[in-house]
Parts: sequence; structure tokens; C-alpha cells
Amino acid sequence: MSAKYKLIDMSKPIVITMESFSSLKDAKLISDDGSKFEVTLINCDTISRNRTYYPLSDVTASMQDPFFTERLTQKVLIGEAEHPFNDSNDEESIPLKRLLRVEPSRWCIRLDSYWIDGTDIKGIVQFCGPFGKYYQDLVLNHDSNLAMSIRAYTPNHIIKNDKNGKYVVKKHLMYIVTFDCVTRPGLINSRIMNPEKFKEISKNNKISITSNNSPKSSFEDYKIISYNNPIDEIKDMARSEEGANIISDIFGVNFEKTNMNIINGQNIMTVFTEEGTRLDLPLNHAVTSKIF
Repeated sequence: MSAKYKLIDMSKPIVITMESFSSLKDAKLISDDGSKFEVTLINCDTISRNRTYYPLSDVTASMQDPFFTERLTQKVLIGEAEHPFNDSNDEESIPLKRLLRVEPSRWCIRLDSYWIDGTDIKGIVQFCGPFGKYYQDLVLNHDSNLAMSIRAYTPNHIIKNDKNGKYVVKKHLMYIVTFDCVTRPGLINSRIMNPEKFKEISKNNKISITSNNSPKSSFEDYKIISYNNPIDEIKDMARSEEGANIISDIFGVNFEKTNMNIINGQNIMTVFTEEGTRLDLPLNHAVTSKIF
């Protein structure tokens, strides 16, 4: 990354973060009809148990980016039931374009609004989509203590050390894809209610066992997936309509007026104008100036 131009170096690895944090602190925060609830979307300025740190200022700045705000204001910021998964349980084989897409067949919740509370970011979330009723039933009728989880493309991160070893600091600009509804969070207390308090309240209750129709869960819901060849991943995304739309949002490429043929390891993007002229552009001219 160039400090002068604030660029993404496409020759360097990129990571997708799927990190779980505190959810509802009290079941009384659910609406009377059970359709909405107040939730802590993310705990900032603290290290999670998979050694990841989100500064509050960087997360809130990223939530002001159009990649996030457009979907929020238009009421289409949807989250999935659990994080994306594959049958082989091989995290590295999940395509980048899948992690940057919210799969409609797995819709579960929608984020309606958010605010800052100390070092936490809280929000109003409502159940929706194919799995919305299922998860709503788990909370209302089966006393399930669910959690929330951020899923974000984080091209800028810093490695630091403390007495327990290395940890990763996520920096602005993070492209926040969504917040998923998960069952195993990255932080021990990332639940609808504090797990110790919940255990005390529910110790005399009969625990419900979910049926075989429940959505498949990832082995762990807090994870980081690295892509060592981001250029190949982006080329693959460009071959599909949905992938091209993601590239257009993040990198500012107008596919209606230009054809992207090449992104090479020297940060050069080759495009052809409507008149057929070939342009070899440094990425500082192709990536939006506010990318970081």
C-alpha cells in the first residue's frame, strides 16, 4: 500500500474476516411480537479469542462508506444464518466472491439501524428470509442464546504483539459485507445474554434439541480466510454478473463504459474505452481516492 496515494497493493494477500461479537444482553430487548431485537453488533477496542482487534474509529468510519450505507438506508443489509461454508470444510476453497455475497437462500436477519455505545456498536435487527422464522422460533420458544458476527473484506491490517503473542488489528477501510447470525461467537460473552447469567436462569429448563432441518453451521464461526492470489480471485469475480457488481462497488470500475482485461502484479489495470483505445492505468487512477 502506498501511503501517498492510499492504494491497495493487489500483489499482496488479502483476508476476509468473519468475527463474532456480543449480541443481545437481555431477552427483554426483543419486541413484543418477537420480530425485532436490540443487539450489540460488535465489541471494539478489544482482542477476540482468535486474536483479532477492531478499533472503534476504524469500524465506524467503514460503516460510513457507501458500500455499507447504501444497503443500510435502503433496508437491504441482510445477514445469513451462520457464515458461508462448504461441504469439504476447507476454508481456503471458499471463493472470495461467495464471502462477499449474501446468499438469499440463507437470509436470516436484516440490520435496520445502529449506534455507538461506549466501545460497542449496537443495532436494531429483525428476522427475515428463509431462516428468519426458524431463528426467531429458537429465541422465543427454545431459549437459544444466539450471537452476531461481522463479515468484512479487510485489505488493510496490521500485525502486533502482546504478552500472548501476535494479534491482527483491522484498519479502515473495511468493506463490511454483513453481520451474520451465528451460534458460536468469537468472544465467550458474545451472546444474546451473558452466558453465565443465561446458564443460571435456564439451568432448570428443559433444553431443546434442534432438528435435522437446521442450517449447516461452520466448524467455527470466528475465522479469517487469506487469499494469496487476490488478482486471480478478482478476475474470477469479474466473470460473473454478481462478481462484476462487487468489483464495481469496491474498485470503482464502470463495466458499462469500460472493459477490464488485465490486473497485473505491478498494480496496472488495462481497460479499453468505448472508442477502442487501450489504457494501461496505474491503480491509483483506477481505485477511488478514498479507498482508505
